[in-house]
Amino acid sequence: MPRLLHLISDLEPGGAATQLRLQIAARGEQEDASVATLRRPGPLRDTLAQAGAPVVWTPRRFRVDPFALAALVGELRRRRPDVVQSWDNASAAFCRAAKRLHRFAWVHTHRGGPLGSLQGVEAVLATDALAAASAGEQTTAPVVVVPNAFDPAIAPTDRANRSAARGRIRSAGWDVSDDAPVLLCVTRIDDAAAVKEIAWASDLIRVVRPGLRLLVAGDGPGRLACERFAAKATERGTVLWIGATSGLATLYAAADIVWVGRGAGAAPTPAIEAMAAGKPLVMAEGPGRDLLLPDWLLPNDTSSAAASAGPCCRLPWDDRAAWARTTKRLFEEPDRAAAVGAAGADRVRNAHRIDAVMAARSAALARVV
Repeated sequence: MPRLLHLISDLEPGGAATQLRLQIAARGEQEDASVATLRRPGPLRDTLAQAGAPVVWTPRRFRVDPFALAALVGELRRRRPDVVQSWDNASAAFCRAAKRLHRFAWVHTHRGGPLGSLQGVEAVLATDALAAASAGEQTTAPVVVVPNAFDPAIAPTDRANRSAARGRIRSAGWDVSDDAPVLLCVTRIDDAAAVKEIAWASDLIRVVRPGLRLLVAGDGPGRLACERFAAKATERGTVLWIGATSGLATLYAAADIVWVGRGAGAAPTPAIEAMAAGKPLVMAEGPGRDLLLPDWLLPNDTSSAAASAGPCCRLPWDDRAAWARTTKRLFEEPDRAAAVGAAGADRVRNAHRIDAVMAARSAALARVV
């Protein structure tokens, strides 16, 4: 049984932490796993521990903190992992430094966006073809595509299940009626781009549909600024700040439409989850996103070809009129919205299932161990 140590900068809810949690839960008896995080672990620590993956905190104060590095090397010497898997640029920098002090095999998960130095890496697990191409420019090590997975608890639901999900949301104190149009955003509000996207969404929903509720699932240092902006831009109760939550399956079941902003990567986790839930996805254009979502839903096209549109309305992020128009049309044409959602579910059902993802990952790790 190979011993694997996952190194991640933080365990706050987000794409990397979600994929880590899914891989830990699905590993079965294939590997002995543990987790090291560079920031305070938070509630996900207990979830991972219950799945048999103990979590240690190697506190980092700045970019490459020597005390955090010493704590990591101590953990490496104690656990003696066969492989260390880094999940972001910050953890990759620590792996690169630790390899000078202790011998281990290093694999890095690249999820898109800027990529730091990968000197010394044995393999790169890229979440999509675009990430694989950018990693190939940084290293001569093998690069293998291991897609993002969706939680098996997320699945298409019917109207009865949607009403039940909204009932659970109401019981938690949020005002979401069974007949209200509901839009969902799942994001980390931890940088200027994310703050701008959520503030923009809060302003735009005023013209989409009367009575609309925007659910924002996510947290971060920019949340307070977004809440203040939304309070001035919309009526009270229009934007509901759910915060970081492990109950995303309920939120996807309750939503009518999901918005995904620019983010990182061609296939971000919220996009995969929305499609797995059978929800129509309105998504910002970005490099490589046509690889996951090659079809358009043209807002002004009433032809029969458009009626069988693919799983995504992929639009320029700064075209506010197109976002409002497309979202409004999906609300007004439930049959079209259902067809778009069903096409999305079909697209991700196979390649992004956790068992398929784990098979690809196991094959890649077998080359290293």
